[in-house]
Amino acid sequence: METRATECRTMQLLRELQTNKLDTSSKIIYAPRQQDDIYAGIMPELPLDKLPEDILHHVYSLMPLKDAARAACVSHGFLRCWRRYPILVLNSKTIGLAKRKLSLYAEDVPLYEPALKVDDMESYAISKIDHIINNHSGIGVKVFKLQLFACPNIDAAVLDKWFVHVIKAGIKELSLEMSLCKKRTEYNFPCSILSSKAGGGTIQSLFLSSCSFHPTVALGCNISLTSLHLYEVHISGEEIGQFLSNSFALERLVISDCNDIIQFKVPCLMQQLKVPLGDLM
Repeated sequence: METRATECRTMQLLRELQTNKLDTSSKIIYAPRQQDDIYAGIMPELPLDKLPEDILHHVYSLMPLKDAARAACVSHGFLRCWRRYPILVLNSKTIGLAKRKLSLYAEDVPLYEPALKVDDMESYAISKIDHIINNHSGIGVKVFKLQLFACPNIDAAVLDKWFVHVIKAGIKELSLEMSLCKKRTEYNFPCSILSSKAGGGTIQSLFLSSCSFHPTVALGCNISLTSLHLYEVHISGEEIGQFLSNSFALERLVISDCNDIIQFKVPCLMQQLKVPLGDLM
């Protein structure tokens, strides 16, 4: 009963936070304050901070990313939880890019509202995502989704760094949606992160869009992957066949507009695999 009462009190405090009764200033993600801010006394102590750590973590894991980031800016306890927040969905909406005025000409920028030129959108998005990921410990992530529609020319080294930081044993879902715009170079998805050694062996759902994917025999077996979705991905029929032969648990395969694939073989042992015919077009 005591635990239930504590959880109810936590939810009440969260509702106050979401209705701005607690002092927060933004509805988009701003990376939480650093640990030094706590020691310097910048962040005041709230009733939330006195709750048991396990309850804080449980409630925090249920919060949307936007609210989680806001809560971490005003609570000692939630700041600690943020560093292990399990669901990272980073796109134009969650990083605030969708709310920034897009200006093609400098004279269109109002004095009271900073705007972005087309050329600045990519650097803004990359900088914001990089800041968010760097403020996360990289531990405890269950879902990692990157939608980089505004970043056609993002450096491969930056993406690789993000994956290395976030992909750890225990992650369940990974999604990468690259820009459909013409790119300087196409991103080659690092298959090595799907290995158990790199931490990706626990991934159950993988979605890749507008990149290259070239798995090799060296990747080994993947006993966790149950869903694979490839859209406009450069991969050969031989490569996808080899990957499937090592994905014994795969239940659903969706392939759309992967024009390098002419045909591929599905291992006879994969009786549970479902391949909708419409998805192979």
